[in-house]
Amino acid sequence: MNIYKSPSGWSDSFFLLGGQSYNPYEGEEKTKYFEEGQHVLSNGTQQMEMPNMRISLDGNADHSAKEVTLSDVPSGQAGQLTLHLTNLSNTNQGFDFSYNIMVQEKANQMGLEILMDGVPANGRSVFIPAGETVKKVITVRQTDQSVLDYEDLELRFCSQYQPIKINDMVHFNVHFKPSSSPINLVITDPVLNIETLDRNKGDLEMKVTGFDRQFKGMKKLGVEYRYEGSTTWTRPDTLNFFVNRADSTKLHDRVLPATGDLLLRFNMKDDNLYPQGNYTFRAYTTTMYGTEDRRHPALWRRHYRGVQRGHRARLCL
Repeated sequence: MNIYKSPSGWSDSFFLLGGQSYNPYEGEEKTKYFEEGQHVLSNGTQQMEMPNMRISLDGNADHSAKEVTLSDVPSGQAGQLTLHLTNLSNTNQGFDFSYNIMVQEKANQMGLEILMDGVPANGRSVFIPAGETVKKVITVRQTDQSVLDYEDLELRFCSQYQPIKINDMVHFNVHFKPSSSPINLVITDPVLNIETLDRNKGDLEMKVTGFDRQFKGMKKLGVEYRYEGSTTWTRPDTLNFFVNRADSTKLHDRVLPATGDLLLRFNMKDDNLYPQGNYTFRAYTTTMYGTEDRRHPALWRRHYRGVQRGHRARLCL
């Protein structure tokens, strides 16, 4: 560094010849008022902090970009993205730096929850040796299930010393699709024959688990079945439940118990009603979206795992 004394008694002038620095990094300076930009006032130093950030949908660095869109995330559930964080510094630094993840709140006014390692991503520090890349999984989920679309969200990867001047950023969009609570169905004994009919008095024993009573807008859940070859699903009243009593319309409507799984018994002893063959059972949940229309409510149904692969459980009778 050269120091020039003012002949008029004003403050000294400094000219950086080179070197490397952080806290602060001082870049090249050129004239601003006299022949703007045509004369170098200071060479500046080599930047020691060089954060770089990219983002991908599948965790593959080859597919990473500066902007991505995550689509078709079921409402009420979480989506995931991967950050590829790199320390591009090639200076001869005596130690490595940590950089901070920052969520630009102005771009996230709809309140999407953004987590890293299970905790809020905003303000998280990531240590990265020079020249290396670290992958971090970002989890996103709604704080309001009525909001399905989040546009132009921004994350920054910042210097801990000069976050405004030294940072890199990515943008992403997240689109949720209307959905309902997950639900699981297990049939204790998937074969009804003479032996099991006698033992169980003709009852098929089922267990419904995995549903979320707090899922916003969920109205009903239950079990329905169809005979092999039929295209029509039958929904017995004894296997269907309203989540809240206020939503029921008939005196005999069943309401979901306040706690626990559903343990159900469905009698299939009558040969006329339930002829020999294969039956498929499936559990469902129903959730309301949008403005309710009493004649044509906008219902969305989702079916989840049964005792076999897929969404349904099969029964042999």
